[in-house]
Amino acid sequence: MWLNIVLATFTFLFSMRTRRDRILKPIITIGIIQIVSVPTYLLLTHPALDQLLGQMLVTLIVSGPFVVGGGTIVTHLDQLQARLADLAMTDVLTGLNNRRAFYERSRQAHRGAGSGVVFIIDADHFKRINDRCGHAVGDLCLQSIGRRIRSVVRTTDVVGRIGGEEFAAYLPNASITVATAIGQALVDGIPVAIEADEAALIVTLSVGLAQGRRFDDLIAQADRALYRAKAEGRARLVVFDPICDSDPILSQMGDRAA
Repeated sequence: MWLNIVLATFTFLFSMRTRRDRILKPIITIGIIQIVSVPTYLLLTHPALDQLLGQMLVTLIVSGPFVVGGGTIVTHLDQLQARLADLAMTDVLTGLNNRRAFYERSRQAHRGAGSGVVFIIDADHFKRINDRCGHAVGDLCLQSIGRRIRSVVRTTDVVGRIGGEEFAAYLPNASITVATAIGQALVDGIPVAIEADEAALIVTLSVGLAQGRRFDDLIAQADRALYRAKAEGRARLVVFDPICDSDPILSQMGDRAA
């Protein structure tokens, strides 16, 4: 516990994240060093005033480079740690949240909102694209899908890539009208430019939508709605219906369509 407190204090004092930190934190750190060293020097030597001032000057000269150097190192390590933490939560290909980050950030947003909408989004016939055009083109398609989703949702919404060609979005406090409009914008064909002299490949999406108050239920319900979208022909939005989407036969059809 005490070690954690010491490390946290050390990081706070030496990590300079803003321009103001670069001025204030060295001053604060050197001030703390002076506060600790001066009473010790007084107790041990009982110096005259000029000797005390000289000792304070020596402490300032000696500690200054160490404070600046330590601050630079700790700041770099702090930035590196933040970058690694961000990479651990980011899908490298699309730049969206990865599966873990999507669920964590969506749950956090849902706790604050109390209700919301979940989309589960799947690229249609994606294996066929990979087989016919190659994985490099498949990657271009995934990047285009990520950009399309990000462009149609709101800035407060959480978007992630949660599987190979499967994406998800959480819309806190979204009405069914707003959510449906966003979902319809997603199922429009997405052109993916492959070569300058070739026609663009058109990628379509199947989208399942669910609205409610329990996040785990929303995920399961949106997943069932997605299965129905695939079973009904793909390239469409389906809103979860507790009657239709509870049909076990339909669920089996959706599993086969996946």
